[in-house]
Amino acid sequence: EAYNDYEFGTSLRLWNSINDLGEKMEYCTQTLTSEKEYIRDFLYDFSHQIKTSVSVLRLNSDILASVENITEENKNELYEEITSHIDDVEKLVLSALKLAKMNTGVMNYNMAEHNICDICKRAVKKISPIAGNIKISLNCSKNEIIYSCDKMWLCEAIENIIKNSIDHAECTTIDVTAEETV
Repeated sequence: EAYNDYEFGTSLRLWNSINDLGEKMEYCTQTLTSEKEYIRDFLYDFSHQIKTSVSVLRLNSDILASVENITEENKNELYEEITSHIDDVEKLVLSALKLAKMNTGVMNYNMAEHNICDICKRAVKKISPIAGNIKISLNCSKNEIIYSCDKMWLCEAIENIIKNSIDHAECTTIDVTAEETV
């Protein structure tokens, strides 16, 4: 009877281990499916934006090459449009490379103590020229909020949030607030 109890206990442990392994495999499958969907959506958006800019570049380049009597004003307009789309493509490519670095874990962060208010001021200053008629204000609860972070990456993240607000919020003012909550 002791032998049968031992066999039953061993079988139960084996069954539990197989169940655990199955659950872990299911979790990995769900995670991979989610990652695959994210990459698919990213590549769709990325390729759409690249194709649009490249099409405009090709069209404007063809116009410049084929039209003989183009005015200086029209040349300048085409040049500005080409330059704008080249800038867009460059930003897209750099963003894709940055995302790839982050996803592969090869991103280097320069962590140090920084004043969050100073980083917010820098982000507001950098993004303000593209705000148009939108007023951007900065409110810091204190003059100094010290936090350990990568100054460059945090500033870029704040700039992206402000830019998204400019592009999508349909507002006349954007208030950036930095406060210590802990």
